[in-house]
Formats: sequence, C-alpha cells, structure tokens
Amino acid sequence: MSCAHVRHVRRFIELVLKYTEAKQINIIGYSMGSPIARKAILGGKCVDDASVELGPSLQSRVHTYISVAGANQGSYLCMLPFFDICNMNTGLSCNSKFLADINWFKNYESSYKSFNLASTADWVVGYMACGKKASEFPGGHEWKVDGMNHEQTEFDTAAIQLKMLRESYAGQSKSRPIAKTAQEKKKKEVRRSPEKPKKVQKRAPVPNKPAPKKDAPKKAAPSKKAAPKKAAPPKKAPAKKAAPAKRAAPKKNEKNNQKKSG
Repeated sequence: MSCAHVRHVRRFIELVLKYTEAKQINIIGYSMGSPIARKAILGGKCVDDASVELGPSLQSRVHTYISVAGANQGSYLCMLPFFDICNMNTGLSCNSKFLADINWFKNYESSYKSFNLASTADWVVGYMACGKKASEFPGGHEWKVDGMNHEQTEFDTAAIQLKMLRESYAGQSKSRPIAKTAQEKKKKEVRRSPEKPKKVQKRAPVPNKPAPKKDAPKKAAPSKKAAPKKAAPPKKAPAKKAAPAKRAAPKKNEKNNQKKSG
C-alpha cells in the first residue's frame, strides 16, 4: 500500500469526477483496495513519503463508501510480519503505520453513509485479526454474511451492495460533517498542552444545625355532649280553698219570736 498505489487510486477518482461532471460519486473498495481507497479519500501526506502531499479530503465528493472484504484493520495472515505485504510501515500488519493513519478517526470516507461487508468464512483477510474485526473501520455500518470465502464475498454479494446504496440514498437528508485530514488532527493533539488540574479550595464543613422541631398538631378536645334536658314536671294548679258557707239569714218571723222570748 505504497504512496504510488494511493496516488494512482486518487487520480482515478478525480478523473471520474471530472469526466462525469458529477457532484458526488459512490466508491466500493475490495480487499486491499479498501484501505488504499480510504487513504486516497482522506488525503494528506503519504505514510511512506512525507514529502508527497496527496491533497485535501475528498469526503464531500463521495456520497457512499462500501468496503467489501476489506483489510481495514489488517489481515489475520499477517499476525506475524514475515512477508513484505505484512511490513510494519505500509503493510497489512495490524499495527502498521498505514493502518494507524487511516483509522485515526471516523466518518471521513463519505458524506452520507459508509458500509462494511464481511464474511465469517473469509480465509484471506479473516473475520478477526489482532482481537478486532479485520474488515471493520470507525463509522462503518457492518453487514455480516456467513459461509462465503474471500472471492465469494467480493463477487457474489452484488445484491447486498445495491441494497446498501439504496439504503444510503433513502436517508440522504442527514449528511456528515466534513472530516479533516489525520495530519491536521495530529497537529491539534500535539499543540494541546495538558491542562493543569485546578486546585479546589475545600471549605470547612458547616455543622449541621438541628432541624427545627415542628409543633405537633394539637388534638381538638372532644366536644362534650349536652346532657339531655329533663322534661319539667307539669305545674299543678293551686287547690282552691272552699269558701265558708254563708249562713242563711233568719226569716223575719223567727227574728220576732226571738225578740219576744228575750
């Protein structure tokens, strides 16, 4: 994945844009072509030759990016860097400088969506490498298939790739922010000096004041029930005294007789 390879792919992208006069294009990277295409989109300086400037990021000119069986995190065949393709500079070793450069941050491959198509039965790139998924990359939406080898994943998944493009165009109202080059981000990280921890002045603990006791609500005194009034005894009318009987006046004859006898 030398600088010459990256420049060749980037030049091809620029020519397609110029020939078609399209504002944006879609890019599909296969196998080792995926990390090379990602670097071509990212731009900046070449990893193996810092004197070569690729140019600014092409993110705004790419609508959708799809990686198919891509060695974006390296290859499980390069767990030990025995071969030249597995070198630690521009090779497919998990910790190579090239892979560290393109995986520095995320969402720079396209302005809308990026996808990662990988198979669990891939025997070239592998599904796992160095404790990571070999084909994944930051910001990519994973699409996993089972039972396909490396070539089958590349050539027998056209329907899936078309579905990815349609899905991306269906949600094109949400665009990504324009990403900056890895070199620009690295410069910012270097310029930032570590912030000194601020001294926090400790205040003396304030003694807890006892909470004011709340007066218990007074219970209302039970109302005294009024004693039932006794009915007043009926007043007896005073007994009328019998008037003394008047003596009958003596008759005149009797009075004369009394006088005579006297």
